[in-house]
Amino acid sequence: MDNAKNVVTEIKKDIGYYCDGYTTIEPLTIGLFGEWGSGKTHLLKGIKNRILEDEEKKLKLWENTPKDQYITIDKMIIPIFFNAWRFEKEEHIIIPLVKTMVSELEKYDYIEQYKKIQAKIKILALSLIAGLQMPSGGLDSLTKVITGEDLGLIGSFFDSAKMGKKLTELADKQDRSKQLGKILSEERIESIYLNIPQWIEKITMLDNVRFVFLIDDLDRCLPENTLKMLESIKLFLDVAGCAFVLAVDDDVVERGVEHHYRDYIQRNDNYIYINNHGEKSDEERQSCQTQKSSHLSLPITGNEYLEKMVQLPLRIPPLDSPNTREYLLTTHKELFTVQERTREGERESMDERIDEKLLEFFIRATPPTPRKIIRAVNLYEVKRDLIADLGVAVDRILVAKVTMLELFAPRLYRFIKNNDIIQIIERLNGWINMKEVQSLHESEKICAWIEKNKTPRKEYEIYKELLAIIMTLNSSRVNFDLDLIFGEIDPDLVVNYIKLIKVKKEEKKTKSSGVNKPRVVPFDLDRFYEYIMSSDSTIWRKAFSEDRAFNEDVWLDELTIGQLIAKAKVRPGIIEPKWLEIVAEYMSEDDFMTLLKELDPIRRLVDEE
Repeated sequence: MDNAKNVVTEIKKDIGYYCDGYTTIEPLTIGLFGEWGSGKTHLLKGIKNRILEDEEKKLKLWENTPKDQYITIDKMIIPIFFNAWRFEKEEHIIIPLVKTMVSELEKYDYIEQYKKIQAKIKILALSLIAGLQMPSGGLDSLTKVITGEDLGLIGSFFDSAKMGKKLTELADKQDRSKQLGKILSEERIESIYLNIPQWIEKITMLDNVRFVFLIDDLDRCLPENTLKMLESIKLFLDVAGCAFVLAVDDDVVERGVEHHYRDYIQRNDNYIYINNHGEKSDEERQSCQTQKSSHLSLPITGNEYLEKMVQLPLRIPPLDSPNTREYLLTTHKELFTVQERTREGERESMDERIDEKLLEFFIRATPPTPRKIIRAVNLYEVKRDLIADLGVAVDRILVAKVTMLELFAPRLYRFIKNNDIIQIIERLNGWINMKEVQSLHESEKICAWIEKNKTPRKEYEIYKELLAIIMTLNSSRVNFDLDLIFGEIDPDLVVNYIKLIKVKKEEKKTKSSGVNKPRVVPFDLDRFYEYIMSSDSTIWRKAFSEDRAFNEDVWLDELTIGQLIAKAKVRPGIIEPKWLEIVAEYMSEDDFMTLLKELDPIRRLVDEE
């Protein structure tokens, strides 16, 4: 963990130092790449704090320096933290970005120079609103954030200092929008709007300041919106004196590029435009789409797009097993600590030890990002305590498995919860333990097993849907291995943990020829034989549990037992201990002995060996 901390600390330190030493007029863009939950927001906030710590001494100098001597102080670096996702639906992302600049500058109202810079940024915001949105009352839209003192500063920018002073004195007596109208004519608003880069450049150069924009949560936006925001930001603020740190998952940018250029293809170094809505025949359109998918590529990739925009790319390193182990033991040691009773002679004591099996499972099963680790630990703790309060036996590893399943495979978790839990768990366990499959990653082998086995239509559809979910999960961006969850998992306890109720196990029925119970015929004989004679052992019990003719107080009729014996002789492969245990529950002792005599499972077992 120390190594991971050192790497993260160095990233914050280096970027902070790089930005703090940013005195050139050339624009700068730093890419901070990492998947969701890798700690990008934490790093951005750390960079901001690092810059502010380094600027603290300059702030005191600015506060105590005469106005005419500001230029003699080292350039101030102003970090602007901007959450792009909050403004995803904004038509013009530049407006909330500029407003965020105003809000950041308001924190330094006690410094005269900052007030001057803030007033200029307000003028920029005003011109953007008027120029981009063209509201009927363009000047009125920003008057709420324009103060009387701002009016004086704004007046001094365009007219004489005397004019600015006069407007300040009249600020409380006259309507501000009228005063702004006197200062800012439509021509001036348009001039600022059309020269945004030059306007910002004047602020950075003349007021001895640099802006560092820390852009967060771009990858939480829709891929197409991520690209739109990136292009908007660079279009308006790729100007002197501005630096950007873009925290983004570059895979999201890749998908954004694919979406943005989906109608453009490249072949033999020539670009071809496919217009799906143009005047083309069905054959031509089909031909174009086939070429696009088979022979042609996009004119630019996500990596190439970022390469043109980002001068300094940095990737957040993933956590490895030692890092994860140290983090878990440092922050959540109590979750992995168990007490055990020890005895030395006549002295008895309780010692604490680390549950290495549980700790190792967390390390292997949790995707290696800080956010996912924290979520897994928190949910595990809640589930463990809740299950204990219900009086259900707590299997720490099984609780952890259910926790991981719910967090990182939610669709599979819902599928299990909404179907026969025991059947689905047994089927997943069975696939992993088969000689021909052995892993849930071997989707083709699982598909072949489903197709070749004699499975009722309903269960066939369930297994196909289950396989589709598994295949989607195996190909997803989440690094989650289902083989760590299934294979050795108790279906009965899983029912308790998912439903969060204490389920009493059924008492084993005693067989006695002296007890007379009603004999019944299965309500749906065809379905009964289809299930009980299936090659899938997980659905044998359904032959009885889903047939309304059966309950614990009835026995199978003699004719059906005879037919069952005849069918089993033809398919000896199903005569297993589990199959015999299930059918025994619905037979008298005499009937069951007859079945054993006819099928002779012991002889069959010896012959197979």
